[in-house]
Amino acid sequence: MGGNAFNLSHPNAQFPRLDTNTYTHLKQENLSALQKLYEFVIVPHEAPEKADHGDVDYVVFKKRQADVLDVVHAEDIQIALGATWFIPSLAKNGFGTSNFAIPWPVDAEEGKSTSDSSAAASSLDTIDYGKYYQVDVHVCPDKDDFDRVEFFKSYGDLGMIVGLICRSIGLSFSSNGLRFSDPLPTYPQITFHLSKDFPDILSFLDTANNARRKARDARPMYQNFLKYVRSIAGTSNNGDTQVHDPSSVKEKGKHRERKQAIMSNVLTRYGKRALYDALLRVASIKQHVKDVYTGRLVTEWTGVQGTPVRWIMNEVERRLGERTTLESDNILKSLKLLSSESMVEEDSDSIKPVHLQLESWEVALDDMDRDEVKSLVVEVKEEMEKEGKLYYDWKAAKEKKASIAKAASTSPPSEA
Repeated sequence: MGGNAFNLSHPNAQFPRLDTNTYTHLKQENLSALQKLYEFVIVPHEAPEKADHGDVDYVVFKKRQADVLDVVHAEDIQIALGATWFIPSLAKNGFGTSNFAIPWPVDAEEGKSTSDSSAAASSLDTIDYGKYYQVDVHVCPDKDDFDRVEFFKSYGDLGMIVGLICRSIGLSFSSNGLRFSDPLPTYPQITFHLSKDFPDILSFLDTANNARRKARDARPMYQNFLKYVRSIAGTSNNGDTQVHDPSSVKEKGKHRERKQAIMSNVLTRYGKRALYDALLRVASIKQHVKDVYTGRLVTEWTGVQGTPVRWIMNEVERRLGERTTLESDNILKSLKLLSSESMVEEDSDSIKPVHLQLESWEVALDDMDRDEVKSLVVEVKEEMEKEGKLYYDWKAAKEKKASIAKAASTSPPSEA
């Protein structure tokens, strides 16, 4: 967090930026302390030619003395580092990044090791206006996550730079991998993950960027003309260069098409097209059901209220469920298969069974508009009314319920 994690909790504490010599010394000293606690410890490669640092970052994995429960205890890291304060990670089981405030060693600039960091931390425990430096420790649950976090945090802003490239084509990149930037319009909404394979993700982005570069380079004269116009154009009051590009609307359209093509390619590349299409199909059918078939609409169409509304809907759904076709059978079978497959994938945590479940009557209703649904509902209501199935004897039902309760209270207890 750039050395700002404790600004709110300890506003009077000073966290000076670390020059290169101080940073290098403290980095090695804390590295040795953490290596006694974890088998895998690295400092992500710093940004090139960085003059100073706000904090020292570490990525760790696999505690040497594993706990019975797979839980991270930030207190253990605090003791190892000799930290005065710490802010634990809020992630599940304590994994993720925790922040530690360590007393500033007066001999750090000279490259000397502090004699007793734990004692120093203890003696400064009640001081809220001393001099400290911040250490961020990211604890990973497995080696794959360790490798991904190391890459994402390396070279300063590398992860964010790759993320910006992805965002321009509707994707999002983080230490958890590649996903669509916008949630799918399901209910509830879900994040659609694509891959956690960083080398393959970078290969895909390189391929997509090459295609974009070729499209741009195919019009060198026009590109050079735009550069020339921008170089001689005037500026507005706010200093922005004003260039009228007559093809801007057309170019935006091409960008959308290119973005859609890339998103289609990424679905194919990672074998996610069938799952993606199924999720959208289910969401679309369920939305259609909500639009054309509700209890409120049944009441409006039939004038029936209360429990009989549910009876009418049950009968409508029963009849629709009998309208099986080869297409509806194939839809339901494919959803069942996809549901069983996606539930075991590591990157499908946000996909729940409900996202891939449909009733046969919902599939049948998807082919009907509101007027057709209304006609069916009215037809069912009239038939049930003629057969006397819409009459509900509330008095008899109440007496029956009371009788059952009385019988239950007076019956002798069963023998064990």
